[in-house]
Amino acid sequence: MELLARSDKISYWIATELVSEQNLEKRRNLLSRFISVAHYLCFDLKNFHTSQGIISGIMNPAVMRLFVTWAGLPDKYNMAFEELKQLFKPQGNRAQYRQAIIECLNEDESYFPFIGILLSDIVMIEERNKIISERKWKAIRLTFGK
Repeated sequence: MELLARSDKISYWIATELVSEQNLEKRRNLLSRFISVAHYLCFDLKNFHTSQGIISGIMNPAVMRLFVTWAGLPDKYNMAFEELKQLFKPQGNRAQYRQAIIECLNEDESYFPFIGILLSDIVMIEERNKIISERKWKAIRLTFGK
């Protein structure tokens, strides 16, 4: 749980830094730097957890409303940000993120998964097993009586 709290702190810190910066050029440089760090962490170091925290901070509504800042961002950073957003998008049960994890496993690479998704998966497995167990017991009781 401490890892999730740390990720939340990173997200909040990034959003705060970006929104607090008054100088447009400095804010753009800061945004570029955060995108670069997230991209490097994600695609080079396979640290999906910290990368997700950074992306969450950048995707904060207050940051996304900085239209002038985003408009002047070089294409290189816009493309890197889009690549990160695609990887972490929730549609399809985070299919692209899960595919990246599978590729790490297939290539025997070390990686650090996003703990929030890992914990959600564990809860889903537990809930599914509970339902299956209840169904099995119900079938056994129906079959053999009380």
